[in-house]
Parts: sequence; structure tokens; C-alpha cells
Amino acid sequence: MRLIMNSPLIKLSVIGILILVLLIPMQYVRGLVAERQEFSRAAQSQIQSGWGDAQTIIGPIFRVETNSGIYRFLLPEEQKTQVDLQTELRSLGIFEVPVYRARLEAQLHFRLDDQESETFKWETARLIFLISNSQAVQSSIILKSEGRAGDSFVPMQNVLAGFQGVELNNVPLQEWMREGSPLNFSLEWVGSKRFECVPAAKKFVLNIHSNWSEPGFIGFPLPREREWGPEGFTAQWRVAELAHRFPVAWSGSELNAKALVNDAFGVTLHQSASIYQIMERITKYAILFFVLTFGCYFLFELLQGIALHPIQYLLVGCALCLFYVLVLALGEHMAFHFAYFTAASALTGLVCFYSAGFLERGRGPLIIGVVLFSLYGYLFIVLAAADFALLLGSLALFVLLASFMTFTRRTNWFQVTKPKPPPVPHTSA
Repeated sequence: MRLIMNSPLIKLSVIGILILVLLIPMQYVRGLVAERQEFSRAAQSQIQSGWGDAQTIIGPIFRVETNSGIYRFLLPEEQKTQVDLQTELRSLGIFEVPVYRARLEAQLHFRLDDQESETFKWETARLIFLISNSQAVQSSIILKSEGRAGDSFVPMQNVLAGFQGVELNNVPLQEWMREGSPLNFSLEWVGSKRFECVPAAKKFVLNIHSNWSEPGFIGFPLPREREWGPEGFTAQWRVAELAHRFPVAWSGSELNAKALVNDAFGVTLHQSASIYQIMERITKYAILFFVLTFGCYFLFELLQGIALHPIQYLLVGCALCLFYVLVLALGEHMAFHFAYFTAASALTGLVCFYSAGFLERGRGPLIIGVVLFSLYGYLFIVLAAADFALLLGSLALFVLLASFMTFTRRTNWFQVTKPKPPPVPHTSA
């Protein structure tokens, strides 16, 4: 049996089987990552449902009934909106979610055709405002015109699935709008994940200022101007009438809110890749670590004439599997780079300590340690440089293959693949 195990071909076959066996615990590691990620999502959902979800805002839009009984809808001629998003982190257990407090201030101008306005039943005139989550609103919607204010917004029914509508109905809109003076309104609310706004005006300008340092811009168009850094970000959108995919005035019995919401744009509270997303990427490299690490031990057997038992390979493989569990556990409590290098150092030290028992003392374990830590370091670089991951991975495989071919270029594989005879026992004369 020992004679058979001394055959390099048999040993390579055994190593291949061991690598396949080690893929089983790696599946459990991936399952653990998915389970922890689901816990994180559940915690996020609980925080967001208690605080406030993503928010989308449409309006105000002017609606009035004409003498012919048809409703007329008009968008403002111009609207300038300023939004201040102040973010904070809310936690549930070890899981954190960014949420925000928002204040919106807007100024808008309506331009009415004198001849058309004569056909309006002004007692039916309303300003309509749509919001996706009215429960998160923290203040009254206040409309002002040259010092005069109105805040009697009443709910609207059957506006659009996912939206709540309100309408202002007790202010002298005829007087305010015929004067041509600007209308100002303000609103405060809380939310999470993202904020979107519909450019419901012929000329629409949106400015957002926030202390969040990692914004993600969504919708069309993207902001014309944007700046961000550790202290936060600012962004500005400008939308002209020709850029709209919906009319700026229409007639009918219902608000065409579905067409409006398709043009929403805004910002998400983007977060760097979570530990669970990173772990999904890391675990894909597990088989490469098994192959390269076991390949180093096999080269020691081949070049130094030592024999390693499959159990020794298996224990080293179990240590390599444990690395991913350590990174996951530590990464939930500290920055990823600290968690990664702490786990890499611990596992490299463990494998070196174990290898010192059966490899050549001094140089053997040191070589294993250098190789293993270099692999972990290179993987970290690949993870950090996501855009160049394929290039870096290809270069690494080329270098490793070239190194193996260099070290074994003078090897007589016909001689090597012959089983080595067992040592002759020493007998005394």
C-alpha cells in the first residue's frame, strides 16, 4: 500500500479527490454567508419599516375644472427645488442601515393664459401633491405667496398604486396665480435607501445637498453638476421642457401620474460592498487556494523526497476553509481589511506551525508561509481593484504556471512517476 502511495501519479489523484471533498465544507460556508446576508436584510427591512422607506415626490400640479366639465392639468412654468438630506446610521444588533431626515423647499411659477383662465371654475381649483410614503412626512406641506400661507392639504383617493395624494383647496389660488408672484412650499420627512423627484415643470431645477459620502445617482437624466467627498455631496439637475416624456398640460378626468413617475430621478444612499457581497467573491477563489497550496506541498514531496499522508493534506485544507469563516465573523464587527488580514495572519501562522512538524525545519514552513500569505495578499489586491480583477487574475495564473514549469523543467517525469521502493530495513550483522 505504501509503495502505491509513493507514486506521484497516485498522490496527484488523491490530492484531486481531497480538493473535491473540501468543496463540500465550502458549500456550507457559502450557505452561512447567504444566511447571514438574509439576517442583514431582515434587520434592514425592520429598520426601514419603522423609520421610513424610499421616497418619491411629484408636484405640485395645478388642476381645475373648466366650464365644459373637463378637468385641466397644468405644470408650473418653472420650479426650483432645494433638498437637504441629513443622514445617520441606525442599527439593529450588529447590522446598520443609513437613514435620512430631509427638508424640501421649492419655488414655482405658473403662467396662465388669460383667455383660457376665463373658462376655469376657480372654486374647483386645486394644487395636487403626490408622495410615495405619506406616513414618513414630519411636517405640514406649507404653501406661501408673498407672506401669505396655506397648509390645508386634504387626502386624495385612488391616485396611483404606491402613492398617496393630497390637494390644497382653501387658499385663493385665483388671486395668487393671476398676480404672477412665485409660490413657495416646504416639506420635511424621513426616509431611507433613496430619494427621487419627478421634474413636474417646464423648466425644472433640483439641488440636493447631503452629508452622505457615497451617493448613487439614479434615473434620467444624471446630474449636470456633482461633487462628493468625505464630508458629503452636492448635485444639481436641470431639465428643460423638450426633455420631458410627458406633456406639460393635458385635459381629462384623471391625473396621468403613471406617466409622470416613469421620469423620476434622484439619489440612493449607496454603501460600499457589504461583507456578504465580498464573501461571495472570495469563496469563488477557494478551489484556486486548494490547488496552489497543495501544489506547494506536492513540490516539497517531489523535490525533497519526503512523503506526506493524505490526512496532512486534509487538515491543511480544513484550515484553508476556516479562513473564510473567520473573515465573515470578524468582518461583521470590524472593517473588512482588518478582518481579512487578521484571518490571513492567523491561518498562515497555523499552517506554518503545523507544517514545521513534517517539513524541513526553518526553510520549509517559511516557504509555505510566504506562499500562502502572498496568495492572500494578492487576492486582497484583486478584490480592491474590481475593474482589473480579470487582468490581475490572469497575470497571477500565468506567473504561477511559469514558476511551476521553471522549477520542474529538468525533471524526468518518466523516472518520477515510477513508484519508489520502500526503504530496506537496517539489519545488524
